[in-house]
Amino acid sequence: AERGLATVEVDPLVTLTGSANTIVAQNGGGDLPHLAAYNTDVYGIVAAIREIIRHGPVESVAILGTGATATSALVATRELGADSVVVYGRSASGFAEMRNLAARLGMHLPTYGVEPSSESYCSYRERDIQVLFECAAELSDFDAVISTLPAFAADPIAANLVDIGNEIPGRLGVLLAVVYHPN
Repeated sequence: AERGLATVEVDPLVTLTGSANTIVAQNGGGDLPHLAAYNTDVYGIVAAIREIIRHGPVESVAILGTGATATSALVATRELGADSVVVYGRSASGFAEMRNLAARLGMHLPTYGVEPSSESYCSYRERDIQVLFECAAELSDFDAVISTLPAFAADPIAANLVDIGNEIPGRLGVLLAVVYHPN
């Protein structure tokens, strides 16, 4: 028998971030199935950072990347109460999306990597991500760094941050790598 389309419920975080990562299929109570779309990344990012920084403030956060997971990271920073959020990325369109989301959240979002005249030595527009590895000293000043880069891309950054933390006690924050790696 032919079936109609499913009924769909969209969680408010999906609408806000523009991305869903969990779809739950349920019996719709008739001929149509019911699908519910959720974004669980925001909760996961907040929970992971709060696992390490339990009681103290999370005042400053760097986000590495400008894709769909980065939008979830930006919403998570608002939930964590961060006063300062900086985004590092290579895509001008990605920055535009992040700035639009920040505006909807009532946040100011300085970004690095778009304007060729950027004062940040970590700017890496149209260059390889390798340049980010040189930014560990700057990144170590943040309470948390959320990497939404592809699997293993942040490993050298993490190693540099650990080295800095060993050299300058108390300067090491949290590096959270939010990656999808099915293997």
